[in-house]
Amino acid sequence: MDVPSDSTLVHPLDLRHWSSSFGEKKILDFRVQIATPKSWSDTKAHWYYRFNTPRKLSNLLLFNHGDCDSHHPGVGDVKFVKDLQDNVVVTKKFECSRFDVHFHKSLGWGKMNECFRTPCKAGFNYLKLATSGAFSFSVESSKSGIMNNSTKYIGCEKDKCCACYGPSSDKDYCAPGCKAINGGTVLTDDDTEIHAWYWIRTSLPKRVWKKCMEYEKIGDGGKTVKWHIDEYTKVPQQGPCSYPGDVRFNDGVAVVDNKETLKKLPNIEGLLSYRTDNKDLLLRGKHSWNSMAKQNQVERLQTEMSELSSKLFKLEQKNKIYSSCKNALERIGDATHGVYKIKSSSVVKAGYSNVYCHMTSMPGCSGGGWTLVMKVNGRKETFYYGSSYWSNKATYNPGGGLTGFDDQETKLATYWNTPFKEICLGMKVNNDINFISISYQASSLYDVIADGTYHGTSIGRSKWLSLIRGSGLQSHCNREGFNVYSPNPVIARPQVARIGIIGNQENECKSPDSYFGFGGLAEHSRAYCGIMPKAKTSNTCGNSAYCSPPGGNKEIPAMGYIFIR
Repeated sequence: MDVPSDSTLVHPLDLRHWSSSFGEKKILDFRVQIATPKSWSDTKAHWYYRFNTPRKLSNLLLFNHGDCDSHHPGVGDVKFVKDLQDNVVVTKKFECSRFDVHFHKSLGWGKMNECFRTPCKAGFNYLKLATSGAFSFSVESSKSGIMNNSTKYIGCEKDKCCACYGPSSDKDYCAPGCKAINGGTVLTDDDTEIHAWYWIRTSLPKRVWKKCMEYEKIGDGGKTVKWHIDEYTKVPQQGPCSYPGDVRFNDGVAVVDNKETLKKLPNIEGLLSYRTDNKDLLLRGKHSWNSMAKQNQVERLQTEMSELSSKLFKLEQKNKIYSSCKNALERIGDATHGVYKIKSSSVVKAGYSNVYCHMTSMPGCSGGGWTLVMKVNGRKETFYYGSSYWSNKATYNPGGGLTGFDDQETKLATYWNTPFKEICLGMKVNNDINFISISYQASSLYDVIADGTYHGTSIGRSKWLSLIRGSGLQSHCNREGFNVYSPNPVIARPQVARIGIIGNQENECKSPDSYFGFGGLAEHSRAYCGIMPKAKTSNTCGNSAYCSPPGGNKEIPAMGYIFIR
């Protein structure tokens, strides 16, 4: 409803808009095509209205005329409706596709007609007063759309937008309010991406010269057989044209064998022709044929346009707001790593935060769609165990959340906004980076950690230690999970971890002297075997182990990464 119109022509795979260049053109047909991806490969519904009398595009929607009454303007004066998927006329009794409810000629349907003639930057619903607008048809009734059942439908009713269709056009499958009936299917933007194209035709195609028209069909046994249209009877006949070097039609382009055959074409300015001998595409000017491009140039241009279209599509998708990186991956399909707009209640004005998304598997974390939450530098005390960042809803250096596996610390709004079922933890030491995943479901990481309550996991010490080569822990205790601490400490400053595992040399957890994970003690709080060191390196993320751990004492700060999905 907020789709703008402007004077530029519409490219089928371009950014969405209506064209206001054809408002004064009289149209014979108005065609509607609905698909799920941004191409025609998955078309769900496709039909056109043939009008009794051609009318200007700016008069597409009729008010109190053409069988559309004064309460429900719409597409009226319909001669028949043709379903282009079945390629049959499905109804000749249909009268009006109700577009919306009439309030004022300057709103809704009236503004839509105006936007076909004059550019509308904000779309036809520029005042946000028109909450409905739809195109549809019915094979069971003379009316469809707003307040009526439909066979196929696309549009909005009271701000609820959807597309609806059935397996064929034999009955109505759509009820008001975006509801399916008779086994129909309803799609909304919450379910999948919906794309619609609207086409016009001003007249029926006409034959411009009487020449033998040749084409090919697949015959018995899969062999290609030539056919032609008899010049006099207009009846298809098997076999090629009776004389060589004639003209063949191929999707509106006159195909000729050579220069001599080209001369047989009529002098119609704007006619396209393709020469098979030199693979040249030509356009007829007023006095001569002009070369447009060789076939290899056309193919290269088509490839470049396809690549550009794909890039534009992905760029357009990146500008949308998603609930998570996984949601973005599901909506886009082949999304790449990078910054995406993730829904955030913390940024009230914008409604989203810019977040780095990792869209493929990481060793130890299979699949893509991982949403970045935090990056922790173990040599700093920004995110030590007692830091308020673990218990508040404040971001830290959000710019650091726009990049991947560098050394910038960050805490993003995804810490308290994004629900998850899996968590992916990564640690980097001397550019050696490893990952592990934990199956754990929560409404957010904040809800798991902020109140300080211990929540256990059971992945085992060996999996934790796999994050850093040569790491170690004392042999006992092995308490792991979130908010990991000694439940009955007998020393002043036992080791702790916001996410990780702790160890002890005694066969209990009362005096742990080693930890592995994220959110360890600050440097001034650390002690080993109950003795406070005078000066030690900060290690708020990584591995710290003393007092008889297997393999000797360990002090390995790491750069840590926390993703959720």
